[in-house]
Amino acid sequence: MATKTTKNAKEKKTAKSAKATKAPKQTKAAKTAKAAKPAKEAKSAKPKKTTAKTPVQIVKDRFESKANLVNELAEKLERKEGESKADFVKRLTKVSCTKLLRLHKRAEEAEAAGGRRGLVETLHEYRRRTQSKKGDAKEDGTYKKHLEKKTIGALVDQYKVVRKRTRAKANG
Repeated sequence: MATKTTKNAKEKKTAKSAKATKAPKQTKAAKTAKAAKPAKEAKSAKPKKTTAKTPVQIVKDRFESKANLVNELAEKLERKEGESKADFVKRLTKVSCTKLLRLHKRAEEAEAAGGRRGLVETLHEYRRRTQSKKGDAKEDGTYKKHLEKKTIGALVDQYKVVRKRTRAKANG
């Protein structure tokens, strides 16, 4: 029982000390002065985040429909051996818009570099030049055949590396 009474006594003391530390009541004039403070400024006008367009939206903006993009790609891309254009178009329509856009970008890059033949010639010429500096200036027909077997995507990637190296040598 002694413990209960000591707890009650402690609670009474803390309640009294809390009352003593309370701030004095404000007058009406002080309350209206606080109310007269300017309201907080509206949150700064941050530019709204523009959400990135989805691949479907990009396709619709640039090509009007997925079918138009597929038809354009069917003209630019190489088909498998023995595959008709109709089968190729049918196969491309099942591909996602993201991949179609990537394929379109690759096809444009290849076209800008002169198509498959231009890419192969450029890469072969670069290799011949670099080997001639090393003293091995023989014609390398096997390398050219090796390049012709590669996909357009692989050729474009290799072309980008070669272009980057030649620019770095020219600048440095």
